[in-house]
Amino acid sequence: MYANQKGRLIMGRQQESKKYQLGEAFIILLRQEPLEKITINQICNQAKVHRSTFYRHFEDKFDLLRFCFQAFMLENLDSQNVIRSIVETIDGDHKLFRNVLINNLDVNLIDLMIDLLTETIIEGYHGQLRSEKLQNWLNSFLNASTDINMTARMLAGGILTVLSDWIENNYQLSPEKIIEYFANFEEIFN
Repeated sequence: MYANQKGRLIMGRQQESKKYQLGEAFIILLRQEPLEKITINQICNQAKVHRSTFYRHFEDKFDLLRFCFQAFMLENLDSQNVIRSIVETIDGDHKLFRNVLINNLDVNLIDLMIDLLTETIIEGYHGQLRSEKLQNWLNSFLNASTDINMTARMLAGGILTVLSDWIENNYQLSPEKIIEYFANFEEIFN
């Protein structure tokens, strides 16, 4: 890291590259086995970095999961059709999402995912997301709320429950049906 003219710390390209390298290694491993079975050593070996490099950037594998969610999923959403983009991303990587959401004995993982999505929803409400369409969609749910955190958590829990059920049932419904469900859900609240 280095300081810019205003004294703020900025991550150098090489350090940023290491973060993405760790994230990509983690995603490769998530396609092979459940999240709870993946170790920091496995991630470091896959990324070909030392453990100290991992801990320079992340507290634990859940912090890395949060980074991957933001860097590889949220940043790549189609801002014109957020729900379709999410559903198609999940449909395009069955093994990864099954290993993150379903094939884990750790009941706290779903809470972590709800927390992560809740944070993202609240960030979106406060204008911290790049997607204006996603921001507008979130605002349609949250503007009338008397408790933003509770509403964001309810929304996150509902979204994750529907997507988890879809994955757990081996994608029996078509992606179009899931997208249609979310579109109908959105209309109910608008």
